[in-house]
Amino acid sequence: MATLYLMPSFSRKILVPDKGVFDFHYDRIHTVSGTQYFILVNNNRVYHRFRMQQKEGLWVLVDTEKIPDWILQLEVELANAILRH
Repeated sequence: MATLYLMPSFSRKILVPDKGVFDFHYDRIHTVSGTQYFILVNNNRVYHRFRMQQKEGLWVLVDTEKIPDWILQLEVELANAILRH
């Protein structure tokens, strides 16, 4: 069984075009396969939870078929928030 290590969390406000400013909450998890971030955002009482992980040195969204298009378009902004943290 993989061991998970929960690390400190952080939040970033990101401007979403045509939607406004949203607060994205990041939880960093260390696993045997590497570090991942679980991200949560509330869009009008609908919560979206998704993951980012490093691939070839870049932070990318994982399981993109489950993520709304407006979040997919923010991949670079979401990754930059991780890099600035």
